Amino acid sequence: MKNLRLKFSILVSIISLFFFNGCTKPQEACFIFTPLNSTDIVFDASCSQNTSTYQWTFGDGTSDSTTTISTITHTFNTPGSYTVVLNAERKDGVALSEGTPTISTTITIQ
Repeated sequence: MKNLRLKFSILVSIISLFFFNGCTKPQEACFIFTPLNSTDIVFDASCSQNTSTYQWTFGDGTSDSTTTISTITHTFNTPGSYTVVLNAERKDGVALSEGTPTISTTITIQ
């Protein structure tokens, strides 16, 4: 009976692993940005895949911004180079080993 429980447990683990990894699509973070003027930038993450929450870090010391809308406007108050980071999160909160849920790029404000 113990052996049967062990085999059943292993089978359930394998099925769960296959179902979770095989049927869940990875999230992919992606964004573009467009200057509105010399300090206001629109960031657009609509190219991100399987994402419902967007967490932005603008690299200028301001608080992170989290939104469910894929576009956000940010004002940089001082000229310089800033590393902008997007962490694209899934609605169900699942973190997968596949995909690229975080992306960053450096922009220069003059």
